Amino acid sequence: MGRGHPTGYFLGKPAILHRLAFELRYLYGYTFLDRCGKTMNAIMREAPEWVPRDVLSPQNSPLINFENNCVFNFSSVKMDFGLEQPLDAQIEPPGVSRFIDQIELISQIVIDQLGLQQFSRMGVRAWYLFRCENKEESERWAKQLGIFTISEKLITAFGEQAESAGFSVIIPGTDRKYRIEVNGVEKGAQLDRGSEIVNINPRALPKNQDKILREKLRQTGRLRAMPTHAVLIDIDAFQEDPISVNPREFTRTSVDGFLKQLSAAMPGP
Repeated sequence: MGRGHPTGYFLGKPAILHRLAFELRYLYGYTFLDRCGKTMNAIMREAPEWVPRDVLSPQNSPLINFENNCVFNFSSVKMDFGLEQPLDAQIEPPGVSRFIDQIELISQIVIDQLGLQQFSRMGVRAWYLFRCENKEESERWAKQLGIFTISEKLITAFGEQAESAGFSVIIPGTDRKYRIEVNGVEKGAQLDRGSEIVNINPRALPKNQDKILREKLRQTGRLRAMPTHAVLIDIDAFQEDPISVNPREFTRTSVDGFLKQLSAAMPGP
């Protein structure tokens, strides 16, 4: 893998696949206004694990898969799928394969039902987290990746030092473009209340209250994920104005290549 990096392991940290998304934008999709209900019925007949989510509207029709919590939306201009990391784990390879199967099945139903023939954009996006102990480590680790630098002239022109650093770039590939973004992030505690998941941002709490809350929740077994700092690497592969679309193949080849391409970009161990 690249310059000696094991798959999904960079500078001593494993890549945690936090989220996956697929989006297909199209033209002349206004048959959605006439065929929304028919399309939803077709999806639920073919795959009964999909159920309506929230309130439906003429602008958007969301569904959720109760087997893996994948969320699907479609409208007159686009369809999109989103799969989030479970609270106590990451998205594992079988989960990725299941997500790709869902994209293939549901997107084809929508394309057929709405009579779609022209597409303006197809994209696949993955968010990878690399856990860190604190904000300082996340900033230091991001810089050690060696994939971006901050001009000292820029820093001194505005101040004395950089408090945080990030990176974003769009790179044309042979058959698709890539947008890569690197940033330090802070994940909040996630509280399982049974019927819902509540996110708690420790930055929004008064001093020491976050510690008290964590201890109390730990005692009652209701804290599902401790607050943590991390470096987030966000990769988006996309095609603009594709002549034809193959959602399954595009998603598979994109996701399969992301960590290999990252490995090739980084310094040796």
